[in-house]
Amino acid sequence: MEKIMIALILVLAVLCASAAVAEEGALPADIREALEKRIAEGYRLQEDAGLEKEGYWFAVLQNEAGHNLLEAFQRENGQWTRYLETDKAVPQGSKLLTVFVNEEGAQHEMNDISLPVAGPTVTIGQANSDRAEEEEYLERWAEFALEGGRWMLAFWEDFDACAVRFTGNELIYFESWLAGWDYLGTVKGDFQRDIRYMNWNNVPRTLKDAQRKISSAPTLPEGKLKAQQVKAFPGGRQYAVYSGPGENYLRGGKGKAVVSTNDWIQVFGKENGWILIQYAIEKDHRRFGWIPEEALAKGAEVAECQFSQVRVYTLEETFLTDDPLFSQAMLSPVPECNFVTWLSSLGDWAYVEWLDDMETDDGEAEMKPVRGFIKAKLLVRLEQEEAVRTAADFLLSRKPVIAQRPVTLQMLSDAAADAVYDAETQEWTVTFTVSGCGFTVIVDDVSGYGVRLEADNG
Repeated sequence: MEKIMIALILVLAVLCASAAVAEEGALPADIREALEKRIAEGYRLQEDAGLEKEGYWFAVLQNEAGHNLLEAFQRENGQWTRYLETDKAVPQGSKLLTVFVNEEGAQHEMNDISLPVAGPTVTIGQANSDRAEEEEYLERWAEFALEGGRWMLAFWEDFDACAVRFTGNELIYFESWLAGWDYLGTVKGDFQRDIRYMNWNNVPRTLKDAQRKISSAPTLPEGKLKAQQVKAFPGGRQYAVYSGPGENYLRGGKGKAVVSTNDWIQVFGKENGWILIQYAIEKDHRRFGWIPEEALAKGAEVAECQFSQVRVYTLEETFLTDDPLFSQAMLSPVPECNFVTWLSSLGDWAYVEWLDDMETDDGEAEMKPVRGFIKAKLLVRLEQEEAVRTAADFLLSRKPVIAQRPVTLQMLSDAAADAVYDAETQEWTVTFTVSGCGFTVIVDDVSGYGVRLEADNG
């Protein structure tokens, strides 16, 4: 531990010497003017640092309660304008804050693994103490690199946990020990790295935490529901998620379902001012749902949902889920022989809507529309009685006879009839037993027609 402490002290000393924190009075006048409001509210400027060539300036502020702010400014047409003001991309608490920049980037040596970060970079850190005379090392810090005009999180370290190198879709984890660093593993997935939207508290502190939380938009099975390519959502926003296109629909997550635009979102289409999306709750738990169309980025184009309206029935007691591809957690139970409206399909799942008879907080019954997924093999277009009637009509059209006597509708109505559905072929097998003679008819569930007489021992 002593070796680590000494190393960190030396690193901090070198960084502070080379970071060129702005000299007294070097803070541009228009930036100082922009900060006056916060200073008047009780905040004090702890440190600032500028990248003159790139036209960016950063400052960290703190008040007596230990609430910290990161302010960033960008030079446009010779004037400094505010780029961001956030308390999310900076650690909170009364310990001292620092900010320093590096035009050339950084080189992180993790034993035999070299992890360069192309410049320029800005680093925001928090010391181990709230008193300058006791400050010895940076307890935690985040390094951001300028990538494509955006400041993106590139490296993060917590002295008590681990270090993480962030790339486009990877989080590379290391653990410190007396002799250096051990590589722990890499997690692939999407994480919000943009300094304008990232949240310090959301950084997965351990490899295990990252493996549980971090995910990417999944590859979808074949079906009529297909993800559309849309412009990225504006970051830093949250929206309530409903199971259907409107606030009158059931809301998942026990009435608290919400999506953050900082994470990946798949879009499938729009309907009546709402868009159908899929997003991640955790790595192994996703959710399909609806949010207002206004959440889309300006100019984003989304096609209308092309839904069918087919009345179908449940073969057995089942349930709706808003996560068919992962957890398959129940959203709403559905009774046997209950009709639902088949809207679309995704792999082996049918996307449906039905009215759920729910109980309100005051104990009253309320019919609430719900959309979700049911296993397609549990749904039929023909009820059993309808399949039997269709089979009877088809059989009579073939003019069957028993002992040289024509079979009549009354005879079939009085006969024993057995109907079995095959989900693989989507066919009903209906067998009539009339006066000891058997007739078997195949009825296509999709078309609703009898298709063949398979057995006739009349």
